Amino acid sequence: MVGAPDGYPGRRRLRGEGKGMSTGLIIAIVVVVVVLLAVLLLLGGRQQKKKEDERRRLAASGHREEAKGQAQLADRKEAEAGEVGEQARRRRESAEQAAEETRRQQQVAEQAAEEARRQQEVAEQASEEARRREARPGRERAIVGGFPSPRRRAGAQPAGRRAGPRPEPLEEGTGCPTKTRPALGAVTS
Repeated sequence: MVGAPDGYPGRRRLRGEGKGMSTGLIIAIVVVVVVLLAVLLLLGGRQQKKKEDERRRLAASGHREEAKGQAQLADRKEAEAGEVGEQARRRRESAEQAAEETRRQQQVAEQAAEEARRQQEVAEQASEEARRREARPGRERAIVGGFPSPRRRAGAQPAGRRAGPRPEPLEEGTGCPTKTRPALGAVTS
């Protein structure tokens, strides 16, 4: 192979090509490349971290807004619950007052019923007493003011009454005396 002193066919040596690169230069190039790659990786990591921080900040801002909205909603619901509770308390008080009024009315009704029962018993006792008196022979019946008086013997005055003129006979159906008396202080001729 002609023209190739290093043994490779078709290759020619150019000027200054005969010297090889030094090992120090290669190491320096490799170190610079490694440093550049490290710097690029660090810059890329920082940008990624900045983007991630921005996303977190936006998410935190959104969460804060959402929490604020939820707090406002909770405040509104608490106020509504307070109003509902107040209405329930007023209704309960009203119901208690109505129940108390009903109890009082029931007590009054029971007292009235008891009084009516007592009056009925008294009336029954009086009626029984009147029947027993009517059943006794030899007694006469006197009517004073439209109500039967206790039976008495003819001419006897009941205890505590003054002897005086007998009451005037009453007209039938009207219950008024048959004779009218002049008013007190009236002049009669």
